[in-house]
Amino acid sequence: MPCLAGSKNCTGTAPIPCDPLTTNCSGDGAKESTLQKLLDGTSKTKSVDDKAVLDPNLASQKEQLAKADLDSLVLTIKNESSTFFTPITSTDSALPIIDYGIIKGVHVQVDFNRYIEIFNTIGAVLLFLAAVYSIAIVLG
Repeated sequence: MPCLAGSKNCTGTAPIPCDPLTTNCSGDGAKESTLQKLLDGTSKTKSVDDKAVLDPNLASQKEQLAKADLDSLVLTIKNESSTFFTPITSTDSALPIIDYGIIKGVHVQVDFNRYIEIFNTIGAVLLFLAAVYSIAIVLG
């Protein structure tokens, strides 16, 4: 059983294993006077800063500021990324039509609007596979 320096049956200077019935514990560590002051409650302790006291209003204000910052950042990212990820709908949007002009007497034009249903299906399949893969990563 460890014997703490400064306790009733131990006169050493460190918490070391010793026989509590003996009066001599050797070793380096806290001074007996420091330990006695701790036991008496008269030792010097660090004072609590006023700022360190938990104020519920201050915490809720900081939380609201953090939420506002997060919302503005999400909105900024959403606005910037909307140009990269525009959904393909069959009504108002149109896919590009590439006109190569006339090559060897034939007018060459590639119209991706002919394949819009296939692109929609491919997009849905890719999103489904990404969801399955992400679930496998999380659960795996």
